[in-house]
Amino acid sequence: MQAVFTSWKVWVAGLLSWAIPFFGSFPFYDPVTGLMIPLIFFKSIMVVFGALCGTALLVWVFRALRPSLAIAVTVGCLWLGINWALDVVALLPMAGMEIGTWFTDIGLRYLTIPIIATGMGFVANR
Repeated sequence: MQAVFTSWKVWVAGLLSWAIPFFGSFPFYDPVTGLMIPLIFFKSIMVVFGALCGTALLVWVFRALRPSLAIAVTVGCLWLGINWALDVVALLPMAGMEIGTWFTDIGLRYLTIPIIATGMGFVANR
């Protein structure tokens, strides 16, 4: 279990699981007019793109760090914390959102990270 917290791949991939979708959202925004597509479509794109990136990063990490159910749950929860923290520090001030609005609109969706990681760990245990 200690390997989860000392592996540079776990930490880098956790940061990338936030950074790639964050920067990937920029083409949908215009500095003057704001969001250039309907909000619900944007949110759908971001959920799918985020799940794709997160799953690919988990595969990359779990090739180096053999997953067990416990390791997968730990990585998933660590990445959840990283994503929530980076949103609170960077996204909330930039978007001018309140924490409650952020959680219901965005934050809750990050639960896909530990869900997918746990599923991978469960399969690896079999």
